[in-house]
Amino acid sequence: MQVYYIKLFLHLIFLHITCTLAEVADHTTEPKGTHATLYTNEDYVIQLDAATFNDTIYCDGKEDCSAFIVEFYADWCGHCRNYAPMYVELADDIKKWKNVIKLAAINCADSYNLPICTIHNIRSLPTIKYFEKNSKVSDNGMKFKAYHNIASMRKQITEYVIREQHTKNYDNWPNFEYIGEISRFSQLWNGLNENISTMAILFDNEKNDLLGSLVLLDLSYYSNKVIIKRSDKSHPLAAAFDVQTFPAVTIIKRGDKKPIFVSDFRKMISGELDSFFNADNMVDTIINHTPDRINRSSVDCNTSPELCQPKYFVSESDMLKAIKYALTNEIELVGQNLTGNSLTALYNFVNMLNDYYPGYTKNGSDNTSVKILENSSKAKQIFFNLKQFLTIKMMENSLTLDDWVNEFKKYEQKFDNPFADDADWEHCKGTEPRYRGYTCGLWTLFHTITVSAYNDAPVNGDFDPIPIIYSIRGWVEEFFGCEYCKKHFIEMTGRKFKIEDHMKTKEDTYLYLWKAHNIVNNRIKGHDSEDPNFKKYQFPAKFLCKECNEDFESLDNPKTHKFLQSYYSNINPYVKKTI
Repeated sequence: MQVYYIKLFLHLIFLHITCTLAEVADHTTEPKGTHATLYTNEDYVIQLDAATFNDTIYCDGKEDCSAFIVEFYADWCGHCRNYAPMYVELADDIKKWKNVIKLAAINCADSYNLPICTIHNIRSLPTIKYFEKNSKVSDNGMKFKAYHNIASMRKQITEYVIREQHTKNYDNWPNFEYIGEISRFSQLWNGLNENISTMAILFDNEKNDLLGSLVLLDLSYYSNKVIIKRSDKSHPLAAAFDVQTFPAVTIIKRGDKKPIFVSDFRKMISGELDSFFNADNMVDTIINHTPDRINRSSVDCNTSPELCQPKYFVSESDMLKAIKYALTNEIELVGQNLTGNSLTALYNFVNMLNDYYPGYTKNGSDNTSVKILENSSKAKQIFFNLKQFLTIKMMENSLTLDDWVNEFKKYEQKFDNPFADDADWEHCKGTEPRYRGYTCGLWTLFHTITVSAYNDAPVNGDFDPIPIIYSIRGWVEEFFGCEYCKKHFIEMTGRKFKIEDHMKTKEDTYLYLWKAHNIVNNRIKGHDSEDPNFKKYQFPAKFLCKECNEDFESLDNPKTHKFLQSYYSNINPYVKKTI
């Protein structure tokens, strides 16, 4: 029952936001919020936010209302970043279908949009949903498979559109049914708009041919100038119009018995019809638009180490920013009370932060100089209090999201808001906003915690490092939003590079995650999510530790071990911005 009221409350907030701030977005709209987005207003992807979602998607009764494909994503999500270029190309490919369906996206990483993503039960990213034309606010959309190629996505969209049209029979959508028996040409025009004197007839090569349906959707762009019909190639009209290759499109004028235009091949149709209708003004920039994507120029750090070395360091503010997002946005996106595995995972993660997150930095040649990190020390007090709170909730086996959010905010305010909200990313700052950021902050946090745990472990005596990695994996499995990243991490730590098989010694406390991260870097090197100025090197790269790479056959050597201990112990303190 509590879950129901939480959903109802969020729903009312959503309605309040959209009713008071509502506006309809198009592909030129700049979304509100503080996070970078994966799309630009030069793409044919409509960027939504909390203020525009309602009026844009739920357009019931409006003249230009269409169906929508909506991608719910996070700008920090590597898989979302890799998916974005294909999504942009898809939007460009089907831009002429805009009278029927449009593509949109909303960034769930932005707190401004979080209520919408929660209402729509977005548990993993990216999630794609199909919203029918004339959807109402109570409609939650239909899950849509996120294929990674345009052809499969286009086919899926077409199938959904055909299914909806068969059910709803919209006047301004293509009629996917076939022309029936007729005895006179004039019967083709029965009951149709008398103001339109041109008809395009598509002749399919095969019954219910996908290509034919695609052509009908292409032709829907001209629905204000031409009536569109579909015919089987065995229909007498094919012979009457002397159509010999299929699929084909013929165009006839009202009252005529012979076509004035015949075309085959879908690729030719758009260009030929544009010329036929003399549609320069109607098409304007749509035909020649090609999205201007990222400049991939980069710096070679091995040949110019002096340009790269200063960018590599452990930043206190990067870790604090990542921690807050992990404990707030990621948890809230669950959208329901925490019990069982999810509650246990949160408890273990907070317990790990309480035990091993460092409140100090070590520097000097041998990390002998210790300095207190003021904000991290305050954060550790928050972790301690949250652990006490969660201990009680573990006994009750239930935690509402409202209780968690309120408890977090209470201690955050009590200890002077230490999570560097005003700070920009430092080491984790990408060449462009779409790179690095949160995921970089998480990796930095995890490595720093494992080195801290190693440093604090007793010199002599039992120490089991495995629970630390279990705590990280448990949080990833239950709360990490990037579905693709989560899947690979769980598969790697559970099978391909199994935790239990590779954590045998005290040193493995930090070495296991270091090796695992290099495995990940090797797998995703060269992907679109890779920052051109922060290549996925095997860490530490030669420009950071020459002797680590040259003095031994493998990176797993004593000098690398010493480098890692020093690197993740020497933390750059957060410096609060001054006005």
